[in-house]
Amino acid sequence: MEFTKYKYILAVAELRSISKAAAKCSISQPALTRSVNKIEDELGVKLFDRSTLPIRLTYAGERCIAQISRC
Repeated sequence: MEFTKYKYILAVAELRSISKAAAKCSISQPALTRSVNKIEDELGVKLFDRSTLPIRLTYAGERCIAQISRC
């Protein structure tokens, strides 16, 4: 993953909202949603549970954030 993707994942995890994360990252909400979906497709796992409000990390998402934090 490139740096921008890390930034997006971290912002969504921190703010627990795609729209707030999009504003923080200065991109549109649909663009961030597409990026997160693409990242999840590339990894083959869901990083966020979008069925709850606010959004929660899945177990895979927690592991991903832990790996990103090590870098």
